[in-house]
Amino acid sequence: MSLHFVMSAILVVMQLLSLTIPIVGLADDKFDKMLQHFEEHEFSSTSSASGNSKTLPYRLLKPEFIKSGRKYPLVIFLHGAGERGTDNQIQLQSLPTLLAQPAYRKKHPCFLVVPQCPSEQSWQQQFPALLKIIEQVIQENPIDKRRIYLTGYSMGAYGTWSLAALRPDLFAAAVPIAGGGDIRTAHRLIDLPIWAIHGDADETVPVSQSLEMINAIRQAGGSPHYTELKGIGHNSWPQAYTGSSSILPWMFDQKKPWFKFTFENCLIIIMLLIDVFVAFWLYKICRSSIVSKKQTEIDKKQ
Repeated sequence: MSLHFVMSAILVVMQLLSLTIPIVGLADDKFDKMLQHFEEHEFSSTSSASGNSKTLPYRLLKPEFIKSGRKYPLVIFLHGAGERGTDNQIQLQSLPTLLAQPAYRKKHPCFLVVPQCPSEQSWQQQFPALLKIIEQVIQENPIDKRRIYLTGYSMGAYGTWSLAALRPDLFAAAVPIAGGGDIRTAHRLIDLPIWAIHGDADETVPVSQSLEMINAIRQAGGSPHYTELKGIGHNSWPQAYTGSSSILPWMFDQKKPWFKFTFENCLIIIMLLIDVFVAFWLYKICRSSIVSKKQTEIDKKQ
């Protein structure tokens, strides 16, 4: 049985489950008030090969107060299967609603990008557009490139695992909740801080989906965090983001190092040192030649 078939089957179950499990949200008036904090955007792109135009709606939450000269974290949140569509609103349930609250905006001021995956599609299909959105938000806002975070729930957790493996260099941390990934990509995630959370009573996405990724990364040499929520089913995001795990403070504490000791980076440093040595050697030779020439001219005059 292929991984694609398993993931497709899980997505179908999640879609059906979303019709029967109530989404934890806000009353209409409070939701409308919260919605005002989020800028409404839509990314459009046209394929040069087919000429077809694709759009990806998203919302952007900015820090309540942006101080001059200060850079802020960027959080990317990927929603679950039940929030797919085109209304550019329903995906704001869970973490976006939480981070829009005054207490959280004060404690964790950040830019928050919340895209909405089209109906009947997966996050993996949206990665080209999503990466363009991230690039654009970084260019247009005071973003701390060392503090870009990726998190998602359910279908969004599958997207989190996949996008983190695709661009581990981009993110400072990844937090997948109740999802799984491709264990063949584990070696790409060994240096990325990861904290995966899963309810042990989840009957929609088996807890083994998270465990397989965690174990694969550990076997590859990484040290990801993993928390299993006892007695919690698939609707685990409230406990994950606000429970005793302190996942949000941990996430916002993560920073990419200024320098990473890789073979490529060390090779660059060695080459730069060689260039500096050669330049200094040539300078000494030229200086010695000039001094010798001047001395010769002085001797001739005498």
